[in-house]
Amino acid sequence: MRLDHPSFPLNVFPAPLRDYIAEVSAALPCPPEAIALALLAALGSSVGNTRRVMLKRNWSEPTVIWCVVIMRSGTLKSPAHDAAVRFLREAQNKAFAEHKESLADYERSFAVYEKAVAAWRRDKDAPDDPPTPPEKPICTRHDTSDATVEALADILENNLRGVMLERDELAGWFGSFDRYAAHVGGDVPAWLSMHRAGPITVDRKTGKRTIHVPSAHVCICGTIQPETLRRILTPEYFDCGLPARLILTMPTPPAKEWSEASPSDRTISAMRETFNQLLALKFEVGEDGLPRPLMLPLSYDAKKIWITFYNQHAAETETLPDAGAAAWAKIEAYAARIALIFALVQNPGASEVDFQSMADAIRLVQWLCAETRRVYIMLSGDSEPQRLEELNSWIIRWIQRNNAVGITARDLKIARHRRYENSDAADADLSALAKAGYGKYANCTGTTGRPRIAYRPNKASSEPGNGIETRVKPEENHSFDADTAQRVSKMNGDGIAPAMDESDPDAMPLELRERDAAESQAVSVYETPPGAIENGDYGDRDIAKAAPKPKEPDEQNRVGWEGMV
Repeated sequence: MRLDHPSFPLNVFPAPLRDYIAEVSAALPCPPEAIALALLAALGSSVGNTRRVMLKRNWSEPTVIWCVVIMRSGTLKSPAHDAAVRFLREAQNKAFAEHKESLADYERSFAVYEKAVAAWRRDKDAPDDPPTPPEKPICTRHDTSDATVEALADILENNLRGVMLERDELAGWFGSFDRYAAHVGGDVPAWLSMHRAGPITVDRKTGKRTIHVPSAHVCICGTIQPETLRRILTPEYFDCGLPARLILTMPTPPAKEWSEASPSDRTISAMRETFNQLLALKFEVGEDGLPRPLMLPLSYDAKKIWITFYNQHAAETETLPDAGAAAWAKIEAYAARIALIFALVQNPGASEVDFQSMADAIRLVQWLCAETRRVYIMLSGDSEPQRLEELNSWIIRWIQRNNAVGITARDLKIARHRRYENSDAADADLSALAKAGYGKYANCTGTTGRPRIAYRPNKASSEPGNGIETRVKPEENHSFDADTAQRVSKMNGDGIAPAMDESDPDAMPLELRERDAAESQAVSVYETPPGAIENGDYGDRDIAKAAPKPKEPDEQNRVGWEGMV
């Protein structure tokens, strides 16, 4: 079984986000999804409780995003995380500096107050009421690394907007749930409430004080290593529904190669301004005089595609087992949350969620569905799909480092001599990759012109997130004869250059085959007609559209989810 790893749809992000993600991804380098999803969490936290998207009268969604980036140590996951939360950290550092100054002013005022109180006590003719003490300043909080519910309650009590929990390593956050395995209760119910920006109440043991937060808006982003997450996610976690609330991504890291590239000052300034505008959003004041979120309804066209998406997504959810259905149910709400973030990024003063923001959010959610299925399979303990996925990712990086187009069994045996005793064992693995659909294993022409059997991954062209950069591409003539293949191979190094047969579709250059395949696929993973979202073609003006007939689960659906808890 092949674990499909679709390309990350970077183009759905609004311009300031898209530019920043692309430039940071190229500069590190790292997969764009390692930055983009954590960036969504930071943006959602910046909006906080000031805005909610209203789907109907009694259903609204906050901008709470919980994102977990799963990458091995040494794959630049920390720099990618730092880039995503950079601007929220800057805002927090500024708030800390301002609070320090305010605290110094307070202490001076308090000293004056104490002297006034002393004088008031000595004066027999003083008025009955003592001097009014100065108000102690409260530090504005935008982020925290303290994962305890008590600490968050302390912060949220005085920060109605909310806060983001961001940790480079999220193992500590998961560790705070250890009590859940021992008995039903602990902190997990509070966290489940925070995912919907619901209320939490904490009875503090120290000071015997009760803290109640009516709307605990907490976004989460961080990284974790695959084996650590696999060990942590026990059946108890799936039973309580925690994994279903996480946006999980396990990107394939590109080969590390030095680059002088860095994000431009213009791009960084645009991103900083975006965060500043979101952080400046104000609450609406209710009839009771208390602050409350401003509700943004969907525009007419946005409502139409939301209903179509909702019905189709619900139909597919019915075909999944419990673990998959739980994840699909939460992904459904993420479409609305992300659409609200996109709308506010483009127009902080927006009064509704527009069509384009909803359409782009749905496209991103379709990618999240495929990625969630892939990650769940990788974490399910089914070792063979995981092993093939990791081997294919390693081969892609090897191809880039060696400027090759493919890899032979002998190449694989030499490069990974500790894992393969002979070329036959390497040949068996390459054949298994081809059989699983990861690539082609066929005759190619080497630099000497001698035919050789080489494996070529399907993702061997320049795509966001796959870490491959084709050094030489014949742009005009897409027919590779033996001479052209040899020239390209020599320019790119000693890799294998395929001999092309124009009559064979599989022999077309990878960039052409993948482009044709992309153009032939429907926009939606739910069998939405191609171009429907772009053209707004969702039937007549009657938006109360019946749900389509559920699709039969495909082979990957059946095999993949069976291994889940």
